[in-house]
Amino acid sequence: MNALARETLFARDSQTLTPLARQLQQHGWHLVLQSVTRLQPDQWPPVGLVEIRTHEQRKKLEPLLPVLRQGHYLAVTDTDSMRCRQMQQLVASGFHDYFTWPCDPARLTTALGHALGMSALRSDRPTREQPMLLGDAYPMVQARHRIHRFAQSDLPVLLQGESGTGKECAARMIHQSSPRHDAPFVAVNCAAIPDTLFAAELFGHEKGAFTGASQARRGRIHDAGHGSLFLDEIGDMDAASQATLLRFLESGSYTPLGGSRECHSRARIICASNRPLARDVEEGRFRLDLFHRINVLSLSLPPLRDHPDDVLTLSESFLSQLPGPLRLSNDARAALQHHPFPGNVRELRNCLWRAAALSDDGLLTAAHLGLTAPPTSPHLCSTLREFREQQEKQHLRHCLHHCQGDVQTAARLLGISRSSLYRMLDKYQLPTHD
Repeated sequence: MNALARETLFARDSQTLTPLARQLQQHGWHLVLQSVTRLQPDQWPPVGLVEIRTHEQRKKLEPLLPVLRQGHYLAVTDTDSMRCRQMQQLVASGFHDYFTWPCDPARLTTALGHALGMSALRSDRPTREQPMLLGDAYPMVQARHRIHRFAQSDLPVLLQGESGTGKECAARMIHQSSPRHDAPFVAVNCAAIPDTLFAAELFGHEKGAFTGASQARRGRIHDAGHGSLFLDEIGDMDAASQATLLRFLESGSYTPLGGSRECHSRARIICASNRPLARDVEEGRFRLDLFHRINVLSLSLPPLRDHPDDVLTLSESFLSQLPGPLRLSNDARAALQHHPFPGNVRELRNCLWRAAALSDDGLLTAAHLGLTAPPTSPHLCSTLREFREQQEKQHLRHCLHHCQGDVQTAARLLGISRSSLYRMLDKYQLPTHD
């Protein structure tokens, strides 16, 4: 079994996902195959894909919500099924992400790799002696210093930065370095929760609070207890959800949907966004009062292109987490240092994992990485920053051409958000169509 042969739950009742199963096996995944209607959760690995389309499948999964929340599972459903409110609630409550079929199997494979990485981070709990944000460059040293300062306070924290820069890692470091480290750390992806379910997901609900609420459920705020509540992608919430969150933050009190008893929370609030919230406030997309409420302590995490000397340090760290002796060839090292990594640390990690899966002898080459080694005599630019920006612009132009100008597809391929890609296109004055 090669370096990236990982176990993943593959629960299905139909044959629709057979091509996806083959592709996962070809990429070194070991599938734990189960039927959705005959599940054995005691055999579940921490990540997996679960088909959920029918009423029967939903009923089988609802009692397993605590198990689903402990891992990183992806739901595979369809558009008709997601029109059902009960299905929306189950997906939002128990799954790390969901996909409507048919979709690109490569997207699912990539998402499963992301889930595996997050699962590994959560199972290998960070400590003060084991920081998760590596790097010796000044921006990273400064970021770690501020994180440890923030950990000694109970004030709200706002983490900003491009996709893949390590905002959740920073949030976990704050929690683990704080006096709350023995209490829960609860992460909520605001972008993945349907707007109509935001209050129920955050505050919980009583039985019969709305159609489909067949039993009472505690919310994520209750789950956080005296620990930390991490609200990721907070900039993607709609206006109603922003107002709901603001009322809670101002008082620290909430009432589960359909309930009458007021509850109080002592959880510390840490928020993150890959959107420039100050600009969103100016353009009317984000509430000014909510921005001031969450932006008490703030930290902007630098993109990888701002500390390129850390690329090899990060690479060695990621490879050390994989089984078997793995090493980088000279051309691989050169390619890693040459690539701009618009998807930041997440793109670097996935690039290395892909290379480990393709290598037969543990020696990772530029070809395994899917990167091009730099020419032996590159065109001399006036500064190193100019050279990096030249390569980044060239890579963006090539990617857009490959995606026929489709920004959404290009952003997914690059591993960044659409808003980040639009900012880069504006920076380099690149059109979306050639």
